[in-house]
Amino acid sequence: MPVSKSYDSLLRKTLKDEKQALAYLDASLEEDDPRLFLIALRNVTQARGGVARIARRAGLNRESLYRALSTKGNPSVQTLAAILGALGVRLSVEKVEGALRKTKKHPPICSSTLIRKATPVLSWSVAPSTRGVHLAAA
Repeated sequence: MPVSKSYDSLLRKTLKDEKQALAYLDASLEEDDPRLFLIALRNVTQARGGVARIARRAGLNRESLYRALSTKGNPSVQTLAAILGALGVRLSVEKVEGALRKTKKHPPICSSTLIRKATPVLSWSVAPSTRGVHLAAA
């Protein structure tokens, strides 16, 4: 019967290799969800010395680093630069070939029209195939 290992321990062992860690971080940046990069950065941080050690090297306290790398974290550019610097890496920018990437634009949930001395009108879009529902305030 084969011996199994936990995913976390296997991931940490893999991420101790610098090339693997950089490829892992780079792949996470290609996803549309920026939270994935924070999760990947947290995994690399744990594998490359632990949160306490990286926090010390980055000049941050441990709690701030945990908070910044949480799924609800929203670290500043300075915090990211400090964490990446403590890991011995940095972010860079490169040109993407082809057309500019289109961002997903969502229609507004509600729009309003206010005209002086007129009843305000609110409009909610119901579905792309309909024109919308108009509500007038009394």
